[in-house]
Amino acid sequence: MQKFKVFSIILLILTVNLFSQPQISFETNQNQATLARKIQFSGVDWFVKSGYYGPGPNYWSDTPESVWLDNEGKLHLKIRKIDGKWYAVEIYSEQLTTYGEHRFLIEGAVDQLDKNVVLGLFTYKDDTHEIDIEFSKWGDSNYQQPGSFTVQPYTISGNSRSFAVKLKNPLSTQLFNWQPNFVHFSSYQGHHSGLLPSPDQLIQQWLYFGSSIPKDVHQLRTHINFWLVDGNAPVDERNLEIVIHQVILPGQEDNVEPESPSGLPENFNLFQIYPNPASASMTINFQLKTPEPVSLEIFDLCGKNVMTIFKNQWVEKQYQAVHTLHDLPSGVYFCQLKGKSWRQALKLLHIH
Repeated sequence: MQKFKVFSIILLILTVNLFSQPQISFETNQNQATLARKIQFSGVDWFVKSGYYGPGPNYWSDTPESVWLDNEGKLHLKIRKIDGKWYAVEIYSEQLTTYGEHRFLIEGAVDQLDKNVVLGLFTYKDDTHEIDIEFSKWGDSNYQQPGSFTVQPYTISGNSRSFAVKLKNPLSTQLFNWQPNFVHFSSYQGHHSGLLPSPDQLIQQWLYFGSSIPKDVHQLRTHINFWLVDGNAPVDERNLEIVIHQVILPGQEDNVEPESPSGLPENFNLFQIYPNPASASMTINFQLKTPEPVSLEIFDLCGKNVMTIFKNQWVEKQYQAVHTLHDLPSGVYFCQLKGKSWRQALKLLHIH
């Protein structure tokens, strides 16, 4: 009888202690994460993932040795071996994202990652409401198209596009423009926080019009992860760190200083195309401080001239005119304005 009383008292204590503990959420996605580590990077608050979850599944590290900001404010993500186990890393925004451009300025040899390593740049609610840019060989060292643009679920035909990647240096710009009726993906050589460069810096683009585009009411967040396929250990341990110089999310564009492309003269003031996306016609507007002859041409993604609006036309200071696009098929183009010693290109999305 005495033993039963002691057992009952112990059981009562354990029960009270169990229900008095805070309940911890271990969601892999929308973790409200009162206990998660939080960092601020590129003007955004991010949670750092920890635990054992997918993708992979992987062990996820939130330690400062795995995820940290350097003295210049750059974000470092590192896959590390800790106590005999490999740990991946992921951050995700505290604030929900919305329609608009999501741009990532990356430093790292994404074309030379270990066969088991994946870099993901994406918005996510769940596996059917997700937009991805990923770089990986997916466990196959001979895989020749490590870049991919995807609107989930990837199992639906036409929801993913893979491409070859060969970087000129470790710097690249990855972006997607998420809109209610399309997603436009782009990958560029070099870093571009303002105006995008000329077509010769383009690695790959893809315009998705399918039915799987998430709605902004689905409450997606922005994620960056660096992980291992099926949790497998890397074979080549040389490229297990990625540096993110900047992330530009919808609503942040006004805080970015437009970059000045090489050779752009001081007399260049403005270059605009609207509406963009355009359908039947577009308005082109640009301004120069001093008169000079300029050319205005449209190129496709392969660099082929598909329309010459004018060639070596003398412009005093300002040009504005409406141009029809009836002869152009739907797609992505570059509208290039060129002077004597400079040129500037704007991306044009044409939709019938």
